Amino acid sequence: NLALPLPPVDFSKQMVLALARTRGNKQYQIVGVEEKKETLVVNYLELPLAELVQSETLPPYQISVVNQYSRVEFNRVEGKPLPAEEKGDTAP
Repeated sequence: NLALPLPPVDFSKQMVLALARTRGNKQYQIVGVEEKKETLVVNYLELPLAELVQSETLPPYQISVVNQYSRVEFNRVEGKPLPAEEKGDTAP
């Protein structure tokens, strides 16, 4: 929903991570970001769409504003989806 305000971004120091929530029969969710020396590590969950919480309407993407890094790695982790209030989404 782009009608909601987007977070401010200082592109001289920050960048935007955007992750599609679904692709095919999978759902994705950023669950954490780690800053390591020259690399930003984005931890994400990959779950079957069947595990979506039916009472929760998820937006088609997740946006996070993070510090700039020249290298970004995506790391799939195991676990359960975060509840809506813990996701850290800056825009639905």
